[in-house]
Amino acid sequence: MINVKGILIPVNWDKKGNVVSVAIATDDENEYLVEDQELCVKLRGQLRQVVEVSGVIKRARGKNIIKIKQWRCQNA
Repeated sequence: MINVKGILIPVNWDKKGNVVSVAIATDDENEYLVEDQELCVKLRGQLRQVVEVSGVIKRARGKNIIKIKQWRCQNA
């Protein structure tokens, strides 16, 4: 399990311009694609906010993918 803190960013959109995938961009310039599509839908309302997550990381197609177990949005 790893802890990641960063800004939630959109990374993929559908043909209507709706965000369908999100990632966490960290201060050390890493990016972690959120694996769970249902969670992506929940997190869309937190775009451009700082989040802290705990989860499991795997690499696929040269990308870091995180399966989030817990998350919270930091208040500005």
